[in-house]
Amino acid sequence: MTRLVRLAILTLAALALQPVATAAAQVVPDPLYAAVLRTPDDPAVNLTYARARLEAGDPQGAVPALERILIAQPGADAVRLLYADTLLRLGDAAGAERELAILRDRGVDIGGRLARARSEADPLRGRMTVFTGLRHDSDPGLGVGDRSSDVTGTLGVQANVQRDLGGTGGGYAFADLLLRGQEPDKEDDLGGIDGALTLGVDLPFGDVSVRPYAFATVQPLSEGGNRDEYGLGLGLRWTYDPRSTVVVTLSTGRTEYDEGAIAGRDGDVHDAAFGWRRTFGPDWSLRAGLGFRAERTSDERLSFDAPRIGLGATYLTGPGRLTADWTFEDREYDGNNIAPTGPDRVERRHDLRLAYTRALPQAGDGAAVQLGLRHVRRASNVARIEGRNTSVEVLFLRGFEFP
Repeated sequence: MTRLVRLAILTLAALALQPVATAAAQVVPDPLYAAVLRTPDDPAVNLTYARARLEAGDPQGAVPALERILIAQPGADAVRLLYADTLLRLGDAAGAERELAILRDRGVDIGGRLARARSEADPLRGRMTVFTGLRHDSDPGLGVGDRSSDVTGTLGVQANVQRDLGGTGGGYAFADLLLRGQEPDKEDDLGGIDGALTLGVDLPFGDVSVRPYAFATVQPLSEGGNRDEYGLGLGLRWTYDPRSTVVVTLSTGRTEYDEGAIAGRDGDVHDAAFGWRRTFGPDWSLRAGLGFRAERTSDERLSFDAPRIGLGATYLTGPGRLTADWTFEDREYDGNNIAPTGPDRVERRHDLRLAYTRALPQAGDGAAVQLGLRHVRRASNVARIEGRNTSVEVLFLRGFEFP
């Protein structure tokens, strides 16, 4: 459905939803109706009309006008905040929570509105995204094995479920799940199912949120078998001004490799990360992070320390979203299992990702397409494992919310 068609539908809805004014309500002047009909996609005209309806005690009549503005200007944070407040007045706590969560993620100061919306909404809520697509890799093994290109099919699901915790001032328990199956055309060893599950609680204390959690992941390996990791973590999120957020996470866990994988790699893993995010205006944001990962295995030659750094940006382009992320990891091993007589093994990995996501209203609510470009380069003092891979991916996504 095109933007003009949606605007036309909302314009008709605005006329259909006008109630008969009561003796206690003010009557909106006829010129405002006429202005909306003449220019239904003019944000200023719609905002004037919406405010008039709210002052007249008719929040339902203001909704179509506010929605028209957000269709034309999805980055209008002040209008979205007014829209959320209007939905709260109408008793649509779930809708208000959805809009407030968008603003919170952009760094907008929403006060205590989100906690109020959650207290009035269904205590159990969630969202799920199903995705499928194709990816072309120039060297999926990053220099290991067959260095020819390959095409991989992907099918997966990502879900988040939350349940409010009474008496915590807006705290909630959560579960995050990711399952993804991949089937290469040539390199069967690179296929399989990987996944991640996180369970925890989010507890707000003023500007700081504390998030203890447990996690488990599974990852197929090119040499066969799977790598399993599980453990506990603690996250702290500090919103030190309306547009800036700092996140610190600490985790410790255990890695295990099943019978099909290389033996001698079971061990402990510890990770620490620091992240910063700031929103600049309604359209774009920047983020940066530092991290350190230490893995100690039963075979000390496979133990390593790996500091990392990352940078990222997001830009809203009307109906679409453009993201860019770069990470660098410097992994230093305690030995060399590939060339035992050589120096300790060193790997440095650069990972650059670009993605553009655009809604597909023609395919239904929550439908979108994502185009991705990724380049990974691995450098090492062991020449046989050096390599680089450039991949292009197309994903189709469909999102659902419940209840």
